[in-house]
Order: sequence, then structure tokens, then C-alpha cells
Amino acid sequence: MKLHYVNGDDWVGLYVDGVLKKQGHSLDVRDIIEALNLEYETLFPDAEWLFEVGYLPESIDDVVEE
Repeated sequence: MKLHYVNGDDWVGLYVDGVLKKQGHSLDVRDIIEALNLEYETLFPDAEWLFEVGYLPESIDDVVEE
């Protein structure tokens, strides 16, 4: 699989194997994951915990969720 990210100043596009999958003024990481047909899950960490710790842990198992 080959990816091309085309950056035309205020317009961008993502091509996967030469085929346009997403385009717009910006691309979110979720746009890219979906264009690649990857399975993913969005987690929402506890805001107070994250503020206190100041960073995300190395292991997903250590993330404190809401």
C-alpha cells in the first residue's frame, strides 16, 4: 500500500494506491484511519487525571477513562 498526502495550501487530499480517498481543507487522523480501513476505537481520558499526570502513558491499559 502506498499513501500520498497532497498539500495544496488550503486544500489537501489523501490518495491510497493512487486513488483519492479523502479531501478537504484539512484531514483529521480519523479521516486517515478510515481511508485505510483500519479498525480503531476512540477513548476519552479522564480530564482531571490527564491534567495531573500531564502526558499519556506508554500502555493503553494505563489510560484512565472518563
